Amino acid sequence: MSATDARRELSKLAKSDSNWRLAGLYLAHPEVPSGLSEKDVAKAWPTHKSDYRMLGADARASEITAPDKQYCLSEDSETYRELSAATNESDFDDGPFGEKIIHSDRAIKRALAFEDSIANLDTLFRKEIRETVIEGARKAQIARDASTVINVDRQRGDHPRGPDDEFAPPVAEGGAIADEAGKHDTVEWSTDKYGRGMAATEELLNQSLVDVIAQNVEHLGRQCENALNRQFITTLVDDAGSTVDASAEDNRGWAAINEGIKEVELNDFMPNSVVQHPEFTKTLFDTAENNAIIPFAQEFGDDEGIRDRVAFPLLGLEGFRASNGMYDPDGDNAWDYTGADETGAVVYDRENIATYLFRDVEMKEYDDPIRDLSGINARIEFDVQFHQTGSAAKLNHS
Repeated sequence: MSATDARRELSKLAKSDSNWRLAGLYLAHPEVPSGLSEKDVAKAWPTHKSDYRMLGADARASEITAPDKQYCLSEDSETYRELSAATNESDFDDGPFGEKIIHSDRAIKRALAFEDSIANLDTLFRKEIRETVIEGARKAQIARDASTVINVDRQRGDHPRGPDDEFAPPVAEGGAIADEAGKHDTVEWSTDKYGRGMAATEELLNQSLVDVIAQNVEHLGRQCENALNRQFITTLVDDAGSTVDASAEDNRGWAAINEGIKEVELNDFMPNSVVQHPEFTKTLFDTAENNAIIPFAQEFGDDEGIRDRVAFPLLGLEGFRASNGMYDPDGDNAWDYTGADETGAVVYDRENIATYLFRDVEMKEYDDPIRDLSGINARIEFDVQFHQTGSAAKLNHS
């Protein structure tokens, strides 16, 4: 096959929803029976704006597939050592904390064209697998945005939290300020590990169905991230300090959110977020049950907010949507909004619910990443804890 054939294959991959760089590196690997050589793929690999346009690689670009993607490498990493032999020193720029930055496609093109480049290919392929897993996690990201993330360097510990009293007392002129050090109670965290493996079948590997393989790799990251989302939603629903009866016709949807805000503010916290079940989200935009959003749409002169189901920020809150299955089925409550005592949403202050992240989404590294696609796995380790349960109110169909 030729560089033209390689360009045609890259164009097909670039127009899919999967990581075309991972798929292209797979096709170029000498252990894969794709009919394409490393040098053919190197000639077809894009590095200029016109190349990306011809391939269609700039049409639906995400962070992982964008034309301007870069690798940020530590100087003492294996990836940098391998690539520095295949690239020019001028290809790298200085990055933060002594790291080196290189445009991803320049690195790939040079590595593919470099003689005896199997080590470079494995290094690049392993990096793209890792980033594909992370991209899958990014697409499912809810808890990271909807809570306060605290990176920890141990699997368990105590977090001193502030008191329930949010007000400093008066101090007389010249008087001593009371020292509350050591009088605060603590929140205990203890992380759990979650993981999932993937086995690319012999059929997928032999037929070089690389976009399917890339989608399955991405799914690993999504499953790990959803484990975090489930723990977050379950903690939010089970431990919220207040409950609003949001079942009456005149107290559903936006009226219920407004009632939840009131309950949290009565506890001297300022809510800034709301997480919603799909049934609750439907209620917000179902004018048969709740038409409170209509005046807002008329005020802004169009109904785009209703048509796109995007209404936040509204009432001073940022909105997050969570699927039905995100609540742990073994939890103490019910995450729904169709029957008795089912929680449809939670209004809360996200500074008072924390995600303790000990090990972010990562994958096990292998000596032979091509062969070990048949046994790749990803994992994450974390805990989620409320600091003050009074900072949240759940909206129940009671």
